[in-house]
Amino acid sequence: MLDIQLLRTNLSLVAGRLALRGVTLDTATFEALEAERWSLLHPESAPRVPLVQQILKGAEGPVVAASDSMKAVPDLIARWVPA
Repeated sequence: MLDIQLLRTNLSLVAGRLALRGVTLDTATFEALEAERWSLLHPESAPRVPLVQQILKGAEGPVVAASDSMKAVPDLIARWVPA
């Protein structure tokens, strides 16, 4: 079982260990959800911006998310894509 505190404090370590076992962890979605959670719990502080929003900030035109898996995969980050 995964420890949520370990995920919150050391996401890259957990993702690396899971990858060794053949499991892929969607770190972008987890990081974005944690940024939203932190911002809700700390309304007096500046909100944290998910990495996907930081990367795509100022991007022009449509954003295309492709996956060789399921349609649901691009939908996981759609709410943080500014387009």
